[in-house]
Amino acid sequence: MAERFGIAACAILKNFSTVLTSIMCYLYDIASYENFVQDMMQDTWDFRHCGNKNEFFGAGGQRRIEMAKMQSKLNLWRYYVLTREPMERFISGFLDKCVIKAKAKNKTVPTGTSCYGCKGDLACFIKAQYNSFLVATRGGKPGYSMENEHFAPQTWYCQLGSHFSEYRFFHYSHPTTGQMLDELFDEFEALGVPKRVGDRVKEQVIGKRTYHSTYQTGDRMKYTEQLKNDPMLLETFLKMYFYDYVYLGYPLPNVTL
Repeated sequence: MAERFGIAACAILKNFSTVLTSIMCYLYDIASYENFVQDMMQDTWDFRHCGNKNEFFGAGGQRRIEMAKMQSKLNLWRYYVLTREPMERFISGFLDKCVIKAKAKNKTVPTGTSCYGCKGDLACFIKAQYNSFLVATRGGKPGYSMENEHFAPQTWYCQLGSHFSEYRFFHYSHPTTGQMLDELFDEFEALGVPKRVGDRVKEQVIGKRTYHSTYQTGDRMKYTEQLKNDPMLLETFLKMYFYDYVYLGYPLPNVTL
C-alpha cells in the first residue's frame, strides 16, 4: 500500500508480484527508494527495500487491525490487482518451483521432495495439487505449503471473493509488460504519482526479467503443449482454475468436460 496516494495493490504470486511489490515500495516512500534502490530488478522478495513496512499478509494482530482500518475507508482508496492467463501462470510457477529450482547440480532430472516429490512430472503434480485444493473446497484446512501458496487460484487471493467489485483489474503477460505499465501509471499519475516515478519504473523493467522469470525457457512450450493436448489432464486443470477463467475474463481452452 501507498497511503500518500491512497493506492493499494494485491500481489498475486507469479503475476509480476516481485516487481509490483517493488513498485508499491517506491510509491510508499519515493525519496527513500530513490536514495537506496539503484536497480529494481535487485529489489527482490528476500532483499526488498520496504520489507514489512507497507505490506499485509492477512495475519492476526496489528497488521489485521491496520487492514481493517484501511478497508473501512474504501472511498479514499483505489485497489489494483494484476491477473494473468491461468495456464500461462500455472506453467510459469511449475517451471520455477518444480523444475528449475528442483534440479540438482549437474543433474538433468529434478530431485527432492518439493512439488509433492513429482520430480518434474506435470501429470503427477497436477493430480496432487488438485487433491490438496479439494480439502479447501470441502471446508477443510489444507495448511500452508509452498505449493498451495504459489498455485492457489487467483480468485482466492486478497479477499477477491468478498471485495471483487472494489478492485481495478489489469491483465499481465510478459510480452505486453510495457503496455500494462503504461496503463497502470496513467492511473497512478491521475492520483498524484509523479511522472518521473513511472518513467523510471518503465525504464528499469521493460525488456528485463526478474531472476526467476521462466517465460523464455525451452521447457515452457513443452509443458504447455502437454497440458493442452492431454484431455484428462486439462480437465483436472480446469477444475482447479475454472473460476479464474470466468471471473477474470480469460477465454477457456478448448476442452469437452
